[in-house]
Amino acid sequence: MFGPTKFLAVAQQRNLKLAFDVLTGEPSSESEAPILVCIPSLGDTKSEFWAAAERPSQIKGIVLVDAFVRDHPMPFGVPTLLRSLLNRWTGPSFWATYYKSLYTIQPSPVSDLKDYCKTLKVNLKESGRIEAVREQIFASKANCEARLPAIRSLPALVIFGDKDPDFPQPKGPETEAQWIQSKFETVRHVMIEGAGHYPQVESAAVVANHILEFLSTLRIA
Repeated sequence: MFGPTKFLAVAQQRNLKLAFDVLTGEPSSESEAPILVCIPSLGDTKSEFWAAAERPSQIKGIVLVDAFVRDHPMPFGVPTLLRSLLNRWTGPSFWATYYKSLYTIQPSPVSDLKDYCKTLKVNLKESGRIEAVREQIFASKANCEARLPAIRSLPALVIFGDKDPDFPQPKGPETEAQWIQSKFETVRHVMIEGAGHYPQVESAAVVANHILEFLSTLRIA
């Protein structure tokens, strides 16, 4: 995993822990701490939205980074094509190549992107890996969208790379960011110039500064 993404990964693990605590009704010492929910890309939006809705007094804010929070219909034939490509033989190479295309700033500021993609391809050849990727891609986000009204009052920061190929034109990432923004009462959205689907990696310092600025506006006791 890239260094700049570790913050979001650790935050995501805490969000999952919180979701588990809420689900089991057995709060731990960590589950009582103030939480900032961070959701990058596909993330684990369902559990994080659910936890945020169940613990509104504990969740202090939410950061969405190029996040999928609703279903987007694919063009005719694309789902069938993707399912046929994401198999154990062609899937690892296909996904590693596609993943690399999500980084749009050139020359790339991510020095280890090529090596990471090689490692990713090897990892996806392990039993069950590419199948998990396929299921995640096609998993419905309808439950996530349905939860949005329950977390509407949470302060939110919406960050998108303005060249994100996962949200293609004519609507594009700006339209998706504006749609998400409309679902929150206290929110701002930021478009990261030139960045693709992972602005927290391509423009790590810029994204970090926006998150820190957002944190400074929250009341965390």
